Amino acid sequence: MTSVGGGAGMLTVLDGRTGKQHSIEVSADGFINASALKRITAGGDGVGLRVYDPGYSVTAAACSSISHRAGPTGMPHYRGIPVNELLGRASFTEVAYLLIYGHLPTRDELAAYDQSITAHSYIPKQVQQVIYTMPSTTHPMTLMMAGFTALGACYLGQNPAVAGQGVYKSAEVQDQLIARVLGKVSTLAALVYHKVTGSYPTPPKASLSYAENFLYVVKADGNQDYCPDPQLVKVVEMLLVLLAEDGLCCSTAAVRHLASSGVDVFTAMAGGAGALAGINDGGELEAVLNMLQEIGTPDDVAAFLQQVKNGHKQLCGFGPGNQAARPLTEQMLEELAGLHTDDPLMQAGLALQADVASDEFFCAAQQQHPGPNFHTALVCRALGLPIQYCTVITAVARAAGWCAHWKESLLDPATKIARPQQDYRGHWVRHYESLSVRDPQSPDVPEGPTLVSPQVLEDPWSPEVPEDGRSMVPGQQVLIMSEASGTMGDRNSSSSSSTGGRAMGSDSSYYSTLGRAA
Repeated sequence: MTSVGGGAGMLTVLDGRTGKQHSIEVSADGFINASALKRITAGGDGVGLRVYDPGYSVTAAACSSISHRAGPTGMPHYRGIPVNELLGRASFTEVAYLLIYGHLPTRDELAAYDQSITAHSYIPKQVQQVIYTMPSTTHPMTLMMAGFTALGACYLGQNPAVAGQGVYKSAEVQDQLIARVLGKVSTLAALVYHKVTGSYPTPPKASLSYAENFLYVVKADGNQDYCPDPQLVKVVEMLLVLLAEDGLCCSTAAVRHLASSGVDVFTAMAGGAGALAGINDGGELEAVLNMLQEIGTPDDVAAFLQQVKNGHKQLCGFGPGNQAARPLTEQMLEELAGLHTDDPLMQAGLALQADVASDEFFCAAQQQHPGPNFHTALVCRALGLPIQYCTVITAVARAAGWCAHWKESLLDPATKIARPQQDYRGHWVRHYESLSVRDPQSPDVPEGPTLVSPQVLEDPWSPEVPEDGRSMVPGQQVLIMSEASGTMGDRNSSSSSSTGGRAMGSDSSYYSTLGRAA
């Protein structure tokens, strides 16, 4: 096996400022400890060297054993297992267990873990009200962030700010919160779907798998006899597995960054969702579909690509990046080949891919190839998901990776609060001048902000929040909790199912469904 980064050794640095020579240890993976650079000083204020690295492109902020990319293609590996070996064979909860606990579960461990996650799949009434009373134009990822934050308000007894910093030292508390996150994130995503589409919410079923339940709560529309299409279930399972983890990507780094400050797990998840929503991260899925909607039909692809060449349009979902996941997403598209074949966006997407591949300008000159987000966007479209909703399914899947990194950071004794250095380039020292002597015409005074009158910013209509939490949008409805006995739900008891020796308690909440709101 080829050594990573050239292998271990010593790096010799000659400081031309002082003539001194410094030896810095290089790890087997090709990393140096940044504190070694800090010890290299050259007089002045005595502050040692620091590294300027926008975007942390060559900076390791943590040691992790969760995932990596290996081989000539950069194939993602989950705990050392190539993801292509997991795709189509392992369930999402099986992969989540692998990412979080470092090994594949036994049959009994997986059954207990599935049961624990299902037991935590219900959403408290207060959280439902938060989702359904948001404005009708709210973006789905904003609703996900609001939902995560509201969930944090429901479990203050396991919030370090309330229960003390030591609360997360308990493995039982960690595992219970992880089961809560994984159980509730798919139901939360379903509530967001119904908020966005105005369709009818359906409580999850304990008898269904994770992927089946996701499709069931999204697509059943109140029909409890609805049975998800096995082909769709297979593709959703594959999609969740593929999107479950991506190393220290932007959203995962945000989760670890927030966790380092000691926030509760739901706040960390909300931060991850916020980062994921960005167009440079998971939000690119939405950008791809918006681009295809702008193109319209396959006949319009050539004109669009000419505009890209002229610099008037942007090609979303393409780039010179890693192509390892491309065969995996193409495999999912093949599974869905018979669905939505008459969808103009699907046809435009496939035509765009073919035209870019045959155009020397994009392939040879710019190395523009369809990235994983391009094909993932097409898969989401084939599944019948709304354009704005596609990033939500990434959040559902990525919750597994976020939880794995959250737990790993808690167990890592080297974890410190994340506080990057800055290369300050502003004024070093200035003195205050009173308002009466400041010259507005002085060249040293920068141009002030453009002020908008308050009348323009005010919302002329502020909807009231109904007492029962129903949406003000016609056709939408809300799930309300009841204490009806005999209904499956989270039970906050001392009893717990054992998952590899880990306690998995649950909380008390039960579903009942109200009719459609007027």
